[in-house]
Amino acid sequence: MVTIEPTDVIYPTIKGKLLAYIFDNKNQIVSTDYEILQRRFASFIGPSYSKNVIESGIDRLDVIKPPFNEAGIKKINAEMLELSRKRDEMRKAWFNVLQETSNHNLVEIDEISEETQPKRFVFINGLNAFILSNILISLIWGFINVPLLNVSFLNGALYLITISVVIYYCVFAYYKLLNFISPINTIKTLGRCILLTLQDIGEIKSPHALVRVKKNKDNTCVEVYLENATTREKGIFVEAMRELLSAIDNPRYLIIKKYPWGLSYYLSYACPSIIGINKNVVSIFRDHLEKRAGKFILVYTRSTEGRKLILKCRRWSYISQNERFIKRKKKLSKWE
Repeated sequence: MVTIEPTDVIYPTIKGKLLAYIFDNKNQIVSTDYEILQRRFASFIGPSYSKNVIESGIDRLDVIKPPFNEAGIKKINAEMLELSRKRDEMRKAWFNVLQETSNHNLVEIDEISEETQPKRFVFINGLNAFILSNILISLIWGFINVPLLNVSFLNGALYLITISVVIYYCVFAYYKLLNFISPINTIKTLGRCILLTLQDIGEIKSPHALVRVKKNKDNTCVEVYLENATTREKGIFVEAMRELLSAIDNPRYLIIKKYPWGLSYYLSYACPSIIGINKNVVSIFRDHLEKRAGKFILVYTRSTEGRKLILKCRRWSYISQNERFIKRKKKLSKWE
């Protein structure tokens, strides 16, 4: 039995309900129970309903398909009850697959969806950079031309001071935005913050350690690693990056991007376990992030409020969305 949390539980505020109404995706199940069930099904193998194959993963129950609204879920329940009665057909499905091969080996595979990976993260930042650069150009142009304006000395001085302050903050924001303008820069910035934090807490002591980031020709794979460090330090760094850039599961702390208008669950990260040992260490990591990428908040997930936020982050985080395109499962090999 799996419960699907209603919107008023996940988004109790009026603002949250409005955003959920605008951006809600009926093609995706939002449920802590269902996430647990998915993890359990990763260990179970059985015949697929539509393919002549034995495999693990909840996807083999292909009657679970959108829309996941009230009517759609009722339809899924009815179909599952009907299929549960067809025990003879299930037994035949097992035998049909097993009889096709004498070499019954389970292999683990990674599957990538045929859908194109969304470019939302890069696009939004690219658009912001374009807008911000145009604002900077306009401000600098006004700064240059202020002596030509027919204004008093006091008004001109106030104008120059105001423009100078705005330009300073725009340049500062532009610098931080450039650190998140592409996946390469994003991972490089995150890697740099991880390295500095690990150095601050004494886990990495090599003074010349450097973060290196590489991508393949198709820009579909980004590799991050540590140079000029010991084997142990490289292992610690890689494990921390793996946890940071993996889909959010059940971390002790979350780090969520904060804008003036609210939190961005799209830019939320699971704090690596080596850093998430206590709030003080996580705060060091957040401080390094804020110097390079703007405001972030810490969320302790073992609290009631933290449990609500972790569900939102699991759903909206771009890392979690990206990982949905790569599905890992066990499948019965048919090689003779």
